[in-house]
Amino acid sequence: MLNFAYQAGAAEKLAEALGAACAARQVRRLVHVSTVSVYGAARGEVVDEETPCAPRTPYEVEKHAAEQILERHARGRFELVILRPTAVFGPGGRNLESLARRVLRRPWPLRYLRTCVMGRRRMHAIDVDCVAAAAHFAAAQPMSAGVERFIVSQDDELANDYAALEAFFAWRFGRRNPLPPIALPAGVLATALRIAGRSNAEPGRRYDNSRLLARGFRPPRPFVSALEEYAAWIEGHARS
Repeated sequence: MLNFAYQAGAAEKLAEALGAACAARQVRRLVHVSTVSVYGAARGEVVDEETPCAPRTPYEVEKHAAEQILERHARGRFELVILRPTAVFGPGGRNLESLARRVLRRPWPLRYLRTCVMGRRRMHAIDVDCVAAAAHFAAAQPMSAGVERFIVSQDDELANDYAALEAFFAWRFGRRNPLPPIALPAGVLATALRIAGRSNAEPGRRYDNSRLLARGFRPPRPFVSALEEYAAWIEGHARS
């Protein structure tokens, strides 16, 4: 069984109902799609499945609580796989939308200044098809424990930081900046992110997907192909 459902303010109640239903109906395995946001303000540039969660915002706390509720129901009753994807993007999605629309609509000097500020900050973007494929993969693979967790990310992609993604959309939309960006030092950006109240204030943070890859999972298509599809959707949507 696959669970992608989430409702703000009701996630814990839904998890209680889902966990009880899976136990009562003797479901063999539940694949619950959560989020890397459960790590919240965890320390360190590299985050993996063993990194302690440190949720801080209401969203992070609620998503983490839902995981714990499902684990309680699953214990000794059914297998549970928890997937923690990063920032999912695709046609109709919100992640990367503001960046893509900024490239389409704003003059280059304003975009240039923002790129200098954001620099090589990782964006943690992941293709929606990759997340869907990971869910199907997790549903079918043998498990080594009653509860398993996997980060689903594409942070190892070279084009997955702010400057690279901005450059991609600028090239795709024919709106290249005439000057190469001058990135702020990482420490300055980290301080700015903390002042802004971001849970993840590590500009170079990488969510490690090596555990899932070690099981044999591979993304269904190249990262750049997903970006091309998304750029085409943004262009078409902007004209409609």
